Amino acid sequence: YDLGEGRMYYEWLKSLPKFFSNGSSMTEFCFGCLPPYAAEVSLREKQRLKLFVEALERVPFVSDVLMKSDEITKWAFSSVNTRCHPT
Repeated sequence: YDLGEGRMYYEWLKSLPKFFSNGSSMTEFCFGCLPPYAAEVSLREKQRLKLFVEALERVPFVSDVLMKSDEITKWAFSSVNTRCHPT
């Protein structure tokens, strides 16, 4: 996305939602407000986000600007995890 409008996936990336209200975007306070099962499921998603960040740190071609942005990292994680289905 940061490479500009001329890239093959630019329009598709631009069409994705910019805001997500799922487990990966919740704070500790939010988890406390949820019923137990919903909090557990949301917390698991937050833990998957941490694993995603660890994996992303090992990808050599991800720019430092993107790596240092928690907002972009959460957006990328949520974009993928709300659009994929395990096989």
